[in-house]
Amino acid sequence: MRWHDVIAKAIASLFCLFVWRLSLRTLSRCVPTYAGEQKYFPKHLINDDHALNRYRLNISEQIYPRLRKQADHFSPLEIRIIASDRRQNYLAQVITFLVDAYQSHKQLSPSLEICNVEPEVFEELRKFKMHVPIRTLGRRSSRSSRMNETIAKEAADYWKCLNHTTKGRINTRNEDSSYIMLLEDDALVVPEFARLMTSLMDQLDRRQHIDYVKMYHPNQLRKIPSIPLVINFIIYEISSHFYQKFQAISICILVCCTYCIVIFRRVLLFWSLLTSSLMYLELRSYGSQFLADVRYYLTDTVYLSSPESCCTPAVLFRASKVPEILPQLSLETRRSARTGHAKDHILDESPFVGRQTDMNLVVHIGAMSSVRKRRITLNEVIAVQARND
Repeated sequence: MRWHDVIAKAIASLFCLFVWRLSLRTLSRCVPTYAGEQKYFPKHLINDDHALNRYRLNISEQIYPRLRKQADHFSPLEIRIIASDRRQNYLAQVITFLVDAYQSHKQLSPSLEICNVEPEVFEELRKFKMHVPIRTLGRRSSRSSRMNETIAKEAADYWKCLNHTTKGRINTRNEDSSYIMLLEDDALVVPEFARLMTSLMDQLDRRQHIDYVKMYHPNQLRKIPSIPLVINFIIYEISSHFYQKFQAISICILVCCTYCIVIFRRVLLFWSLLTSSLMYLELRSYGSQFLADVRYYLTDTVYLSSPESCCTPAVLFRASKVPEILPQLSLETRRSARTGHAKDHILDESPFVGRQTDMNLVVHIGAMSSVRKRRITLNEVIAVQARND
């Protein structure tokens, strides 16, 4: 190979990388983010938990007067909020931001219910007795000093809240919701939640084999196979068989090979692999949320991938599968939860078919771990800090 050929290919690679970086930077500025960190975690308060909570609570109090007692209307979605006495005023934020997400899009709110896992109605719950039906499980308090006991109770309460908690409610249309969502009381829905949920339920209506969908996973823990592709939607429309076989690096290889053919009139394998690897590293640095934002912006579709083991602040269940899910997971909880097997692991290891969304539909605000009894650094805080660097 002649030296001028090597120099020409190096210059072509640098130009390709420059155009790629410029394109990504332009996209990142033009495409809106559908994450909720910017709304719930303003950067000037990011290091002060108390100020952050007060900031969100002030917004919540402005929304509260718009709450009304639930009207009797059919909704394909029922949301059950799992409430415990955290004494942080999280529950008020969860309910008001959820209702606001639907009202801001002029949509009727889904059926709401509060599942109280404390032995009695606590102070914060009383504020919502006239707005949302409350069911109290009536068991012992969740404030145990032993970690395994706390894990066991959390898992048992979780499945109890999934049970038919709305039996006593009157439904004049005699119709049941198609989907049941369990929402923990330290998870706020993202501002575009109503639109995202419509997209998600439309997909589940077509893909009847999926039993549940996890709607939250820390972005820094998302593995490479979970990074969505913008072109996946197009490929899926052609053949769903190939839908999940393309990953982010495929975009880089495709772009690089196309560029190679245009410039050199042929595909140079080594050059293409080297350049596309550098392109992939640049793409990966933008994170999974950016790729999810681009895909949703272009397709109005929430991408579903295989679930990764972690976290159940928001999980959507197919209502018709709940009678089958409950006995198995409740039995497994009695067997293994006391040994430290948490509810998310029990769900992940079950025989039921699960998926997870490519973007988080909720934002986690619980900075104090109820299990480990210590402060944790939230994924959302890491995301905001990364954007500011």
